[in-house]
Amino acid sequence: MKFTRILSMILCGLLIGLSAYAEQAAPAPGQKPPVLSLVKILQAPDGGEADWDKLHGKVVVLEFWATWCGPCVAAFPHLNELADQFKDKSVQFIAITAENEAVVTKFLASKPLHTWIGLDTNDATNKAYHITSIPTTVVIRPDGIIDAVTYPTQLKPENLQNLLAGKPSGLTSQPQGSMIPVGELPGDTDHSSLFQIIIRPSKEGVGTGSSSSSGGAGRGPLGYEIGRTYSRHTVLSLLPSIYDCAPEEIVVNGELPPGKFDLVVKAPQISRTDLNHLIQEVLESTFGLKSHRETRMTDVYVATAAQPATKPLKPSKSPRFSSRNVNPKLGTIAGVNQSMKEVTAFLANRLSCPVVDETTLTGRFDFDAKWDPSATPQAQAQAIGEQLGLTLTAAKRAIEVVVVEASPISEATPTTKTAP
Repeated sequence: MKFTRILSMILCGLLIGLSAYAEQAAPAPGQKPPVLSLVKILQAPDGGEADWDKLHGKVVVLEFWATWCGPCVAAFPHLNELADQFKDKSVQFIAITAENEAVVTKFLASKPLHTWIGLDTNDATNKAYHITSIPTTVVIRPDGIIDAVTYPTQLKPENLQNLLAGKPSGLTSQPQGSMIPVGELPGDTDHSSLFQIIIRPSKEGVGTGSSSSSGGAGRGPLGYEIGRTYSRHTVLSLLPSIYDCAPEEIVVNGELPPGKFDLVVKAPQISRTDLNHLIQEVLESTFGLKSHRETRMTDVYVATAAQPATKPLKPSKSPRFSSRNVNPKLGTIAGVNQSMKEVTAFLANRLSCPVVDETTLTGRFDFDAKWDPSATPQAQAQAIGEQLGLTLTAAKRAIEVVVVEASPISEATPTTKTAP
């Protein structure tokens, strides 16, 4: 059965509104934070309590997360660096999850988090803070007042130093209503849809650069959801992700529609592959595209396994969701539940050249690496490869490319398209 038929069947049953899932206002900066009703605290010293009276005088960073949340796990290296840097200061990090102790303890054995771990197994604290998306970071000043609600990687050392000095943190608060949860768009206030695919022209004045996020979108009435949010992308920049290949493996014949667009997807209980097929059909239908795959001989880099490795690829401990957090300016990457295809696609992006996987490695992996952003692309890729236990060699190979045929562009600009 074609995916368009599957899509129609799904949407007929799933596009309903549930008032219980409508967004509620979260505690705002300038207010006192709700009580921390945690069932148990892990990794705290003797006498350590998540109580506002006991924590008064400290900067407190609450990090709402879950083991299945790819973006949450991708932020671990950043949070650990902050926690280590301020461990001897009046700063307390508390990472709060609604999962049970056995799941959390097993997970942290392979993905350590250098903070107190708050177990909110009755969901009381998540509800008190109206957490509608994760990761969410709530920063509390030493006087016990909320300073900001933001995303974990937005929190920098200078923000904490400012608060310790009695100054404004400098953080731009992003309350949950203005943050972009995976699978949703800026400005949306009703999060009740169970399944959605939306394509719309990006709004003027909303953001200056493109952004992408994918992974776990939380748990809905039908189970765990996966989502994607692409904001301010050209059609060309969307294609590699949609067709699951590197930009160097895309060949476009014809002229693609101009402008920038937002693409948002959220779906329960669906595989990544099936979701990709659905998105492809909607994208091609919207912009009048056709695609096919063919093999061409071209210059490539070949990735092979090498030893010893500083930080070899390790089997993933997060099999439910995947994420990749890249900061080209700092020269860091953290991958969770990534396949070798996704690893080589990232290396291809650094090299602006296809990378062929000849490692024989199978499965999915967690990894992190650092490089010098001022180095040449070849030096960056080599440094990353060495940390992942890979050797990159220039060669020629016959590789599969995706050929996208673009229809002549009409004068009409696509408007918001929501799958029926």
